[in-house]
Amino acid sequence: MRPGSFFRHVHDALSPFRWGISITVAILVAVGFAGLSVGMRAQSDRQLLLGISPYLATLVESQDRPEILRVLQSIAESRSSQAVLVQDEVVLASTRSISEMDQTFQEPRRDYSALGFHFAEGFLLTRETVSRQGGPELSAKVVLLTPLRPVLVGALGISLAALLVSLAIAYLSGYKMRAAIRKALLPVGQLQREIAALSSGHLGSTDPIPVRELEEIRKAIHAAKSELENTKERLAEERAKKLSAASYKRLIHDLHNPIVALRQWVTVLLDSSNEEEVIREAAERVPKVAEQILNQVSAAKKNLESESAALREGDIRSCLETSVRIAQEGYFAANGKRVDVVLPDTPVVVPHDPVLLQRAVVNLLENGLEACRSTVRVSLNQREGFTSVAVSDDGQGIEETYLSRCLQGQGESSKGGRQALGLSSANHIVRSHGGKIIYRTSELGGAEFEIRLGAL
Repeated sequence: MRPGSFFRHVHDALSPFRWGISITVAILVAVGFAGLSVGMRAQSDRQLLLGISPYLATLVESQDRPEILRVLQSIAESRSSQAVLVQDEVVLASTRSISEMDQTFQEPRRDYSALGFHFAEGFLLTRETVSRQGGPELSAKVVLLTPLRPVLVGALGISLAALLVSLAIAYLSGYKMRAAIRKALLPVGQLQREIAALSSGHLGSTDPIPVRELEEIRKAIHAAKSELENTKERLAEERAKKLSAASYKRLIHDLHNPIVALRQWVTVLLDSSNEEEVIREAAERVPKVAEQILNQVSAAKKNLESESAALREGDIRSCLETSVRIAQEGYFAANGKRVDVVLPDTPVVVPHDPVLLQRAVVNLLENGLEACRSTVRVSLNQREGFTSVAVSDDGQGIEETYLSRCLQGQGESSKGGRQALGLSSANHIVRSHGGKIIYRTSELGGAEFEIRLGAL
């Protein structure tokens, strides 16, 4: 079933009640009017028979049957009914048929009685004893049979009129009800807009909702969002501290072998019993090993002095686009070199620090633009278990033995023989993100550095 709006749901839920009430009112009006009409007619018939009874008693005493029939016909015509005068269960006069005269009276079979009214074969049956004050006992009665059809037709007409009026009222009330529902649902719409704003990262309206329950829900959502953001912030900081501690451990591990070598060469240098050639070699090696250690410490100092990466979930594409723009704005653009960017159309959400990761990608891009002939390519792919950012060029590549030294901060830049710290800095930043840098020969023919980060 296709979901609809809350307004439509409430409106549709109330519609059966609205139309049901209209039909019920019409039925009740019809039944009430029919009952009232029948009651008034029965009461009127009874009053008429009571009023004519003394005169009919006089006529019965004198056996003036023509006059009796005339009176009954007059009553029947005025009431649109049938009248019968019976004495000792024998018909003295009847407006129904002349053949009933002097015959035993066959009273219509009663269908039912209610509230003192008697109904028989579609007629309202009214009976009164014929007598007069001070007169003899005549054992006579007059019976008036009033057809129910005209009464019921009138009741049906009234009920139809009542139904039309009720439907018109229902339509008008429905129109007013829709406006009232829309107005009543304004607080729900406000809550919906605030939730949508929060889900898109905006603050949304802070105006209180006039409905207490909805206002409590709004406050609970804001509180939950704030608590979630604080929790995410604490987790990001905690993870950054762990990764920073891991970086220190790797530094200690990387410095272990050079320091051991330095200690051995110093021991050889200080031992006068060693041959002169060995001592001379030690004298040459000690400064080189010390320089290597100093370079590693300098590179590590630059990286570790930076703040720990606060890894927050976000679309990594914007970070790469900014990195490419910064690199292209450098002096390489004047040399006719270009950067091709291959990014997915959909967001790639990865926990990362945009500033630090941008610095790492820019370092790789600058190295690639310096080494390439004409093209550097940046591609982003999300694979099973990790996210890959590859920076490749069409240059001459790099020797893997020299690459390991550059990643540790021991390499020299091609610009003036100074220390090359770009790869070392990028390596440290990627490691602080819980990832790693992988080197391979690119499809373009030069070097390719792949940053692998844990995918969300």
